[in-house]
Amino acid sequence: MPPPTSGSHPLSLQSIRETLIRQEDTIIFALIERAQYRANDVCYQPGARAFAAIAGPSESFLESMLLETERMHARVRRYTSPDEHAFFPRALPPPSLPLLDFPALLHPCSVNLNPQILEVYLHKVLPAVTQPGDDTQHGSSVVADVAVLQAISKRVHYGLFVAESKFRAKPEEYTALIRGNDEEGIMRLLTNTAVEERVLRRVRRKAFTFGQDIEADESVLGLSEARGVTVRCGGGSKLIECESALGVYEAVLSNRAFLGIVLLEQADLGVLPAAKQLFAQYPLQAMGLWMLRRTCPSVHPSNTRHPAPFPQIVAELSDAAADRAAGRTRCVVVCKRNALPPPTGRDKTMLLLGLRGRRRLLDAPGNLAAALTSFTTHGVNVSYIQSSAAPPGSGAQVAFFIELAGHARDTAVAHALAELQPLAAFVKVLGSFACGAPDRDALLGAATSPSSTRG
Repeated sequence: MPPPTSGSHPLSLQSIRETLIRQEDTIIFALIERAQYRANDVCYQPGARAFAAIAGPSESFLESMLLETERMHARVRRYTSPDEHAFFPRALPPPSLPLLDFPALLHPCSVNLNPQILEVYLHKVLPAVTQPGDDTQHGSSVVADVAVLQAISKRVHYGLFVAESKFRAKPEEYTALIRGNDEEGIMRLLTNTAVEERVLRRVRRKAFTFGQDIEADESVLGLSEARGVTVRCGGGSKLIECESALGVYEAVLSNRAFLGIVLLEQADLGVLPAAKQLFAQYPLQAMGLWMLRRTCPSVHPSNTRHPAPFPQIVAELSDAAADRAAGRTRCVVVCKRNALPPPTGRDKTMLLLGLRGRRRLLDAPGNLAAALTSFTTHGVNVSYIQSSAAPPGSGAQVAFFIELAGHARDTAVAHALAELQPLAAFVKVLGSFACGAPDRDALLGAATSPSSTRG
């Protein structure tokens, strides 16, 4: 158990908070290490023949490795510390080092949540952080598993210290609830919703930025083209301006920036060809859309006091302005991500579709109607569609940029996309994200104010 910081009592909330934050870092890093490898399901199958020389007939490779690791750690008295709990407490040898006399911070108890932790890890966490399949990296995968499980176990059981600290702050209230066997009341008193939300935002941001170039972890790229577009993120973010959409992609792909903002659609011209080409060619994922409200910042209100004749001023403003409803300017936020964010219930999905036709006519009549029928059948609303030349080598002669309501993981959308496969030369999901203008809170997981845009 680590000593309290700055001379504070080990059960002070400040001391506990600092310890919990360090444990967050350990868990996030361990999960990132595990995510390098495929799911490798055989590592978790009891009695798998591939590991007959290592694991027993009724245990998995993970269980064998975890048990042997705990046996070694038990010899150096790891599990005599009050903040450590073994997954196999009955199978461990006694410590080889002299015992330590730890302060009596908690009442003696036999709480051990490791069986539940292991169950959740195998059936929920692993499928969420790994790609399906087997890459034969079984040893590395299980070593990473052990690190993750030990870190999560320590963090979960540290909740005992949190509960004890809060009990000591309000002993009369907790005692009354305990005597009344009021579990819900105890949980309400224990839970601080505002603090939990801050923790979730902090962890989300750490997970987004871990492993990135620390000089670029909050960079948001602006795009400057013919008319000039500058997008600025609030909260002190570093802004890098690029001269082209390709420059934005280069900066994000090379880790000079975490997020990129690319001009997607301008005025009545539809989705720009450069944006569609980059989406088709590179693996960056769309994370959100920004609508530029002002697109003629060079026209200052003071211009109306110009001595020129009034009709001339109106004509100049009319030529320069594009701030009408029909002349919208949209930008797309792009980022490196291996997996789509979870659905929110109010999502938009963007995709590129290249159609495979009959009798070698890849743009044969009826192909688009058949594709759209897949969405209609499952009740998926297609809100935008635009055709363009298909990427070279894609096997299609025509491609369609599509925006639809819903998330790619939604049942209806997933079924519609599956039905598209026989008709398609390719289907590329560019991103699924929550509707509405994204802010730094949503994109970086940070507790910051919403970003502003400036055209």
